[in-house]
Amino acid sequence: MMSNTIAILTDYGLKDPYVGMVKAVINRINPQAVIIDITHEVPKYRVDVGAFILKTSYKYFRRGTIFLAVVDPEVGTTRKGIVIRTKNYVFVGPNNGLLTPAALEDTIEGVYEIREDSVRLWEVSETFHGRDIFAPVATLISIKTPIESLCSPLPTNELVIIDIPPRKPVFEDGQVITKVFYIDDFGNLILDQKLEDILDVLKTGLGDDLIIRSKGREYRVKITKTFAEVCEGCIAIYRNSLGLAEVGVFKGNASKALGICEGDVIRIGKVL
Repeated sequence: MMSNTIAILTDYGLKDPYVGMVKAVINRINPQAVIIDITHEVPKYRVDVGAFILKTSYKYFRRGTIFLAVVDPEVGTTRKGIVIRTKNYVFVGPNNGLLTPAALEDTIEGVYEIREDSVRLWEVSETFHGRDIFAPVATLISIKTPIESLCSPLPTNELVIIDIPPRKPVFEDGQVITKVFYIDDFGNLILDQKLEDILDVLKTGLGDDLIIRSKGREYRVKITKTFAEVCEGCIAIYRNSLGLAEVGVFKGNASKALGICEGDVIRIGKVL
């Protein structure tokens, strides 16, 4: 089942040398590895966003892909480094909830704790396990090193599980209360609920207008299939490619135009 494809997800960004170092380690151990970047722009320390992106991305990769995922604010502490083998893939990273949503969806077949002494290729930095532990483990697995020779079995009930979207709508005073889970590079507001759930609660549908309220301001938005169905600079709410409700401004930046940030509460109601 194992392939030589390694897919990487981190919050490292691209300004610093960290991503390059991780890839250098992979290339050093397995020059034939195919490296695919999912993203290195997970918001800093946002394990929940990283877990959501990993869960919505993994299924598009070929069977046997090894996922190296690192959003690790507790690096160097007692948190464990793990490998999860699922029906179709292998996931490597910290045991902080980052890997579990994707792994659970694909059906877990084995969970392992990394033995650091088994992959110590050089002195291990207490602040860079992505380079010194997780990258070597993922790459050694890609050259068919048995997981059991690098790790010890870990009970499944020791996996950290975190809550990620979609979440159930909260209905209060005729409005759905939701939060901005994530803002993408276009400035679109990705909400923490599914559009179909919001519309079902409000008993409305495509083509109708809604009012969204946040920070004492309100905006009229149209329910559409895509942001291009409204005029340039106008606001739409639609189902995005990740399966969540999204508020966008056609050819604009919704976050800047509306003054709304990640974590802000939005109230969505019908036009009266």
